[in-house]
Amino acid sequence: MNMEKIGHCRLCGMEGVLEDSHIVPRFIGRWLRKTSEAGDLRNPFNPNKPENDLLSIYLLCSKCEDMFNKSETIFSKKIFHKYQEGASKFDYDDWLINFVISLSWRIGTLYFINNSFDETNSKHLQLNEALNIWGSYLLGDGTNFGNYNHHLYFVDDRISELNVGYKFYLNRSVDGHVGFLPNGEMIIYCMLPGMLIVSNVSPKSRKGWKGTNINRFGTLQKNKQNGPADIANYMIDRAILSTYFLFSGMSERQKEKIKEKVSKKKTN
Repeated sequence: MNMEKIGHCRLCGMEGVLEDSHIVPRFIGRWLRKTSEAGDLRNPFNPNKPENDLLSIYLLCSKCEDMFNKSETIFSKKIFHKYQEGASKFDYDDWLINFVISLSWRIGTLYFINNSFDETNSKHLQLNEALNIWGSYLLGDGTNFGNYNHHLYFVDDRISELNVGYKFYLNRSVDGHVGFLPNGEMIIYCMLPGMLIVSNVSPKSRKGWKGTNINRFGTLQKNKQNGPADIANYMIDRAILSTYFLFSGMSERQKEKIKEKVSKKKTN
């Protein structure tokens, strides 16, 4: 029997029963499991433990959870699943910016759950400011999300053909975190299967993006996009890191179990 978790919602601050909230939406994990040859999920940093779901923590009250679910549902239907089926052009309105800000807010909030806030750290101050502004926007201040640029970039298939590990990372991975680039920039970085979401934190915007910026309404088209070289390099670095830990850290026993699952699934 599951015990209810009582606490303060990290978004609205109200005390009550907290939901077991997914950082990256549950439908992503469901799609990965459904389309997986082995039928389970693997965390590259703990590859010997098969998972049934993506990371979730007690974070939001039911009202805020339901609010996030609305934009998640539209994103899944109008972009994510259509993209996986081969679509390349997507019209959107404010549900997309709501979804992306809610995702980046969750990832940024998780960073401070795992890392104590340091008021002497300029990066912490900048991230905290962004999270406060995005939180206010999500709670109803719909006129202001702080001039931060948010991007949705569809992965270039030509890149994914370079290496099996890259292809797996770019098309089959979930990787969300606060990213610190070599040039000093801070971003919220979230790789989803076949697409990358980036929210600029410091600076709030930068040059080099084309056809990726999310406004209140517009159209995104895969073959009319481009991104900065340092973002591409960061993405490749993450692919190398992820695939290294996944494939080198997995035991022979787990490799055999995966082969058995794949073989069983093919015969059913």
